[in-house]
Amino acid sequence: MSDGLEAEFDRAMAHFEAGDFTAAELACRALLVSEPNLVDGHHLLGAVLLQAGRPQDAVEAFMRAADLAPDEPEILGNLAVAYEASGAVQQAANAYRQALSLDPFDPHLNAAFATMSQALGQQEAAADGFRKAVELGEATAENLYGLALAQKMTGQLGDAIATCRRLIEQTPKDLEALHLQAVCLSEGSDFEGAAESFEKLIALEPGFPGAHGNYAVVLAKLKRRSEGRAAFEVAVKMPAVEADCLLNFAMMLEEDKQEARAYELYRRAFELEENSAVICECLAKQAMRLNRNVEVVELFTGLTVRQPSLPFAWFYLGQALVAEGQAETARHAMAKYLSLDPEDKLGSQLVLGAGSAIPLPDGPSEAYLKNFYRIRAAHWDETVVEAYNGHDIIMAAFDMCLSEGHEAARVLDAGCGTGSLGVRMKPSVGSLDGVDISNHMVGKAQEKKIYDTLETGDLFDFLVARKDTYSIVVAAAILFHFRDLTAALKPVCAALRPSGQAIFTLFKNAESDLRLNEQGFFEHSRRKIEACVAEAGLRLIDLHEAVHEYNSDDEPRPCFCVRCERV
Repeated sequence: MSDGLEAEFDRAMAHFEAGDFTAAELACRALLVSEPNLVDGHHLLGAVLLQAGRPQDAVEAFMRAADLAPDEPEILGNLAVAYEASGAVQQAANAYRQALSLDPFDPHLNAAFATMSQALGQQEAAADGFRKAVELGEATAENLYGLALAQKMTGQLGDAIATCRRLIEQTPKDLEALHLQAVCLSEGSDFEGAAESFEKLIALEPGFPGAHGNYAVVLAKLKRRSEGRAAFEVAVKMPAVEADCLLNFAMMLEEDKQEARAYELYRRAFELEENSAVICECLAKQAMRLNRNVEVVELFTGLTVRQPSLPFAWFYLGQALVAEGQAETARHAMAKYLSLDPEDKLGSQLVLGAGSAIPLPDGPSEAYLKNFYRIRAAHWDETVVEAYNGHDIIMAAFDMCLSEGHEAARVLDAGCGTGSLGVRMKPSVGSLDGVDISNHMVGKAQEKKIYDTLETGDLFDFLVARKDTYSIVVAAAILFHFRDLTAALKPVCAALRPSGQAIFTLFKNAESDLRLNEQGFFEHSRRKIEACVAEAGLRLIDLHEAVHEYNSDDEPRPCFCVRCERV
């Protein structure tokens, strides 16, 4: 750079440092007229334009400088900053990545790249970048928090907790760090530690967004229900209360039989997050319990206008219309739902059939069954010991079968779920097989290591492929999914060895031979069961009534337990 150009550059720099960006820009452009390929001139012009609030113009200047000096990481870093300021996050990340290829040990570049990666949802790259920045000496609060968050998002809960603790030791009153630590501890099932972190956070800042609601969830996990409720009461009064907090409190109130207030909180949650499938489901179900379906029809009609591509909006609208006896409109709504979800994961035909809006369907779709049991898999083992007698009923019949001298050389647990019934049968059998349509259920069953053979798939395809195989076939709470009981029992009969026995439960219907109830399960009469057993080639040994379970209102749900043998 000649003395004259250097003097012009110094004048432009002086204007820039004085904050006179207009004069600085004019000086830079005059300089570049004299020397169009002056790298420092384009670089300074980019900095001036960026500070003047013109990031897109700054991008052009930095790109020109980078074209002239492609091996300068500082220029690429500033180009990334300009991209970020203009809202081009992906381009900013690319520029930082290019700068790091030239200077991988710059802690500031690593931290900036990690920040952009996190904004793009690229959490693994973010974790790597923040980790390098910290290792290179930039253990700032921002970098440690970014690292902890990335570790959490990539499933590294232990590392995330350790990083939070390091950050809190460095800045004990870092509210964001305390909150993140509490959330990580909760997700790692350390509820005592999570409660302690939330208590520290709330003591420092009682109004921290989300703290009381998350604290309430942790207290509920610790069986400190009254304290949890008190925390929820504070949370729902916060001006920035989140939909999830309202949803969680409503669920607690529903469990406590405070259904009217639960409904109001579901309504509030819906107003905040109307595109949440879970909130819409809870709101619709609670409305049915309170006979407030007219309100739901109005709400979901509006939702389908605003967001016509939401499948569940049409489904819950159709469900409410069925409850109101508006069969034709309900069919229209369900048709719209099916056009968006042809697999019928939510069971539209079951709802229409139960409400007499269409003839009874044969049963649910495969997608419905998979979705139904996917939702229940995580907590199924707890479910079968709470207000549920189904396994006890089956085991009593199973033990009676064995006490009469029947062999259990090879037993099939049909619709085995998580293996909660198989665990009880295993000590009494020679070989135990399991099959279930839900891979989530089978995954839980595999953890128990009780089955000699365990498969995911359609029950009837499984049975057809195993003719004359089993001494006993047990089907607990499975066959009520199907209307045609004879058709369901024939494959069971074929899979039994001669004189093999089948044990199963069905919901009871005392009003007619067959009914599809509001939960989407078929109910059969005693007379119907007896006829279907005989038609399937089986001989009835025992058919008795029992209480299968209790619903959320503590009302008994009667069932029949059936034991029969292959003729």
